[in-house]
Amino acid sequence: MDNQFEKIMSIQAQRDGKPYAPFHLNHVREQRYGYCWDETPIPECEILVHVEGKTALYIGEQVYFSKRGTVVTCKPGEVHKMFVTGTEEYERYVLWFDFDYVKNLFEGAEESYLSMFIHREMFEKNVLQLPSHQVGRLLHTLEKAADYSQSDAPEAAGLFLAACLKSLAIISESYTVAVGKQGAGNYSPIVSMALEMIEKQFAELQNVETLAKQLHISNSYLARIFKRQVGTSVYEYIQNRKLAYAIQLLVKGKSVTEVCFDAGFNNYSYFIQLFKRKYGVTPHKYKKSLE
Repeated sequence: MDNQFEKIMSIQAQRDGKPYAPFHLNHVREQRYGYCWDETPIPECEILVHVEGKTALYIGEQVYFSKRGTVVTCKPGEVHKMFVTGTEEYERYVLWFDFDYVKNLFEGAEESYLSMFIHREMFEKNVLQLPSHQVGRLLHTLEKAADYSQSDAPEAAGLFLAACLKSLAIISESYTVAVGKQGAGNYSPIVSMALEMIEKQFAELQNVETLAKQLHISNSYLARIFKRQVGTSVYEYIQNRKLAYAIQLLVKGKSVTEVCFDAGFNNYSYFIQLFKRKYGVTPHKYKKSLE
């Protein structure tokens, strides 16, 4: 089989006290006619990205025909299979990951990575057709992830994780736009707009008052409605979004000082304290663990 690999990332997490790999990536390019996998449910979230070829996707009782840029998301337990309908070469990427690992990593900001799993029922809205400008961006990111997964370089595991997370972000962004949620689920228009504005400018936001003024509402009203619908305060949500971005920057190799200010923290000591409180280690130790 030409150009096929499956590589389990080397960054280790803990499950029941034992190490496990939270991300798996598979890339296939081959000529094949027939079923590609059976209907055995998997315990992880799965994302399939169609690159080339003709295939039919069977998810529950639904049938979909994929083309370049088709993205299929399946939660654990969503039985699915694929049938290659053409005899020409076809190509796909499949990314498996542990939902709780990503959710815990970005608690309070997981909308940016997991909206395509959070905001839909089982066997509904599994298929997304990426807009043309996002297809190339996603495939380039997945190609990089594939390269990193095969590399023995010390920094490869961290770069692989960053590429996987970027892939999730690209897909989630397109999903929220496609379903008209803008990452806000069933929130009110005000909260939906607040979440969208936070996502666009979280690194620049230093206080809740600025956001309230942009929304033309009072601080107290924003705080009350946001807390009720989102489950966390506006300030805490913004801080968690900054911390999630800080993790991404550390994985990319930026220094702790650069990460502090690029993520929107003006106080270095406070950033160190907040990071340790959230993730259990200082950003220096986290960066060292990647090395």
